[in-house]
Amino acid sequence: MSLLVYTPKVTTRFQYVFRQLFVRILEIPIQFTASLDEFVAFPGAKFSYASEPLGQEFHVYANGFLSEQGISYQDLKKGRWLEYPVLFSHERSSRIPFDLFAASFYCLSRYEEYLPYLKDEKGRYPAVESWVITEGSLEEPLVDLWAIAFLEELQKDFPDLKPSNKNKDSQVQPLLILSSPLKYFYKPSLTKARQFLQSLWKLNWWDVLEQLLVESRLLSDPYANYDAVTTHLNKAGLRPEFYFLFTQKPYEGEATAIYNTKLQALIKGVSDDFVTTSLLSYHSQFNEAELRDELFRMNQLIHRPIQRTRFHGGIRNIAATYSMLLQMEVLHDLSMGYEEEIGYRASTAVPFYYYNLENEYQTPLLLHPVVASEAGLRKHSSHVAFEKLNRLVNQLPTPTGTQKVAFSNTIWQEEDNNQLWREQFFNYLEKHAGYQ
Repeated sequence: MSLLVYTPKVTTRFQYVFRQLFVRILEIPIQFTASLDEFVAFPGAKFSYASEPLGQEFHVYANGFLSEQGISYQDLKKGRWLEYPVLFSHERSSRIPFDLFAASFYCLSRYEEYLPYLKDEKGRYPAVESWVITEGSLEEPLVDLWAIAFLEELQKDFPDLKPSNKNKDSQVQPLLILSSPLKYFYKPSLTKARQFLQSLWKLNWWDVLEQLLVESRLLSDPYANYDAVTTHLNKAGLRPEFYFLFTQKPYEGEATAIYNTKLQALIKGVSDDFVTTSLLSYHSQFNEAELRDELFRMNQLIHRPIQRTRFHGGIRNIAATYSMLLQMEVLHDLSMGYEEEIGYRASTAVPFYYYNLENEYQTPLLLHPVVASEAGLRKHSSHVAFEKLNRLVNQLPTPTGTQKVAFSNTIWQEEDNNQLWREQFFNYLEKHAGYQ
């Protein structure tokens, strides 16, 4: 059953947010009209979105945010609806007490990241600056929850209005982030020397001895267990994605020997069985030539177009970084999350298109929410971290939502101090994929 929405002016913001909520989140066909005659004559499910109701129809108050252009300070007017925190609350004539579509656009467009804020030590937008932190709702996909609750309200008047019931794959999609494919091998000499000196400085005597033994070929590299890991993964019903850092310029000590034939063979071997693509270096966000070079080198290595990316260390500037990706015809980015916090940066678990606020249009770049990175998980015990992930995936409000989690290859290492993390990781995959 299709849904018709009346609004006095169909803007790009309006089309963007309505299609995201109804088509991509709820999977309900939707039509728009600015014609009163067409709206009145329509026999099916419908509602108006305007500053005033037309009559006695199902009406949602529009505060005007979706008709604006450019970026300006917004009075968020926080409130509550059902058990959820909301934005743009009001006391006007309306079936719901807030502008759901303005609030959803504010979240999905990452509007708050275009306003002044205090950056973290790496120049990124910190989770503590987001409005959802003050509401204690970072771990809730509020946009999806609002959409489901609004659908239930619509169904009171239009009980035949139902989402499609398509068969879905597993909602759990692990991302394997390989900034250091091996612990000691496949790195430039200066990087290995710095690694050795840091271990000495910190008096990590086992790391010093281990590096010497590995470099002398008397001990296997601790990370050289890809065959065992990929065997585990091949038994699973879900398909993880591998993101390899492939750059000579180090960031926080991470760099790879891109001309090493064994490293190239490792990446090619993984790409034969799994989706394999670029983990773009953090500094490539500031240099278009470096970004283009990293994409080109990975493309030349695996002989496939690089259309899925993730930035090592997180996104520093959404507008500038995503503009560069668009110039290079990247179609998917998986950096939409916080490096050190568990939760939904854009308040949704459903992929959504990047909206260019500076030029007011929907781009073809699809952003995939990542609910957690390993750095954020390891702020907790292994038990608490995976308990959180299991709870969050079980609470996904729609079948269109996914749980993408970024794990590094340290998660599956067999070192004594990592055994609990390794066990919890494979239990997590088994629980949500089902080993054969």
